[in-house]
Amino acid sequence: MENKESFGVDRTAKVGVAGDSAGAMISTSVCQTVKDIDFQILVYGWYDFTCATPSFKEFTNQQYFVTPELVDWCIKNAFNDGFDINDSRISVFRNTSLEKLPPTLLIVAELDPVRDDSYTYKELLDKAGVKNKLVLIKGVLHRFFPLPGNEQTYGNLTLAPYGALVGIASTNVSAYSNENDTIISNESNYLYGCVFDRVDAANDMWSQLSFVQQVVDGKCFSLKKYQNGSKSPPKNESLLIYSLGKDMPFGHVSVIVDVLNDSIRVAEQNFHAYYWSSNYSRQIPYIMKNENQQTYGNSTLAPYGALVGIASTNVSAYSNGNDTIISNESNCLYVKDMYMRWQCVEYARRWLFIRKGCVFDSVDAANDMWSQLSFVQRVVDGKCFSLKKYQNGSKSPPKNESLLIYSLGEDMPFGHVSVIVDVLNDSIRVAEQNFHAY
Repeated sequence: MENKESFGVDRTAKVGVAGDSAGAMISTSVCQTVKDIDFQILVYGWYDFTCATPSFKEFTNQQYFVTPELVDWCIKNAFNDGFDINDSRISVFRNTSLEKLPPTLLIVAELDPVRDDSYTYKELLDKAGVKNKLVLIKGVLHRFFPLPGNEQTYGNLTLAPYGALVGIASTNVSAYSNENDTIISNESNYLYGCVFDRVDAANDMWSQLSFVQQVVDGKCFSLKKYQNGSKSPPKNESLLIYSLGKDMPFGHVSVIVDVLNDSIRVAEQNFHAYYWSSNYSRQIPYIMKNENQQTYGNSTLAPYGALVGIASTNVSAYSNGNDTIISNESNCLYVKDMYMRWQCVEYARRWLFIRKGCVFDSVDAANDMWSQLSFVQRVVDGKCFSLKKYQNGSKSPPKNESLLIYSLGEDMPFGHVSVIVDVLNDSIRVAEQNFHAY
């Protein structure tokens, strides 16, 4: 407060504090101890940790986010004993000297267990002669901030603002709008029940998760995985994990909430194009395979993981089942990661490792090998060898044991890579995995 000018503002500039939920309690507690604060903005504040106001009893369902179980967990983990929660710096209702507080704006969520804390605090501020204003936001839950009004559109539809309730599935699980799929809030959300470990992104849930853990006693439950196209039908209350795609740079996950004869219904948040109100769930058709075989035209495709051939004496190629499958299963050879089974990049990396003892760095997709790779590295000593690039249509003829990199196309949304294994007079022979139609 005494060093405003060092922050580039005039000495007469006003300084205030603001916070939401427990942050509102911290903000007003600061105002009780620090002099000359000019104003405070308190958003759906939690001001009395004895939880005695009526709204705590009114909103006990899980859909209101601040559940009794979450309240108990927060109190037990944040405070040492009952003396802490009665401290006037924590339960600010206990402060008997509120008259020196600055002008106050109280923003309140209507459907919120801590709602009445703000009304009670307003009454205390009124009695103390503190200038204040309370604004009730109807139809919203705790943690609805940022406020509605940042509306965006998708086609001709108006998107629900960030944090808005867009639907409730499975009786009591609320879905909230992320407004659009470019927003990453970096705000954590807390609840109880069973949990799984943190993952890097949604698509990584397939490879990184093997169990969930019950919070109350730490008991673990194994997860069973069923590949797309497997004989097992979809199961209700399962997680549906999406692989990376053009519209899903981090993949996606939804929850199966109903299994019908030929489709499933899923509930989800932040699925592109489904942000507007009431579109928190959708129906997805599926086809059950009686046998682990699929067809392309009149040909039967080899099932996933089947050996389909051996090239260059000793490099096996395996079927990916079809080119829509992304297994998210890494293939390791002598502790070196070869990439996802049984993708084209995995084959090229494994071929290079087996035949040349070298590997290349990870790439985002097969077509990115052209722009992202400049060398390969020998495993035994780390020596690097530069890669030479020859554009399609150049004067240089194809060279045996080179990588042939395909660009993006309608049938190749990630491009493709194969290995040249023979150069003939007017053609080449290539070895590969997961080339559509093969």
